[in-house]
Amino acid sequence: LGSKEAEANCLANLGISYRAIGEYERALEHHERSLKLSVESEDVAGECKARGNIGALLLAQGRSLEARPQLEKTLELGLVLQDETVLAKTYGNLATISMYLGQFEEAVVMFEQRIELAKSLGDATVE
Repeated sequence: LGSKEAEANCLANLGISYRAIGEYERALEHHERSLKLSVESEDVAGECKARGNIGALLLAQGRSLEARPQLEKTLELGLVLQDETVLAKTYGNLATISMYLGQFEEAVVMFEQRIELAKSLGDATVE
């Protein structure tokens, strides 16, 4: 494909496609391969995307405890990149995990951050 970044992006897209058709393990395999290539090529944005995809997939499967570290790292990378879209999605996912774990005060703080970012992005679906 020419570069690790391009290959990682293709793998991420395949992972998203496999998730859409319910093939979660194949989706996870592709997202993990995307993550590996992104880390190897020091592509911070690619790593952020891959970790976010893995976290969201695990969360959708009810695997909250496995999703949390991926999403926490996604949040860290999103802050470095100053990517408000990534941050908004990640705060929402982490808030959901906190709710599942009975950590309601933490969930409220994260949902509030999600709402503030949504407002700054003009995302009326969340406001």
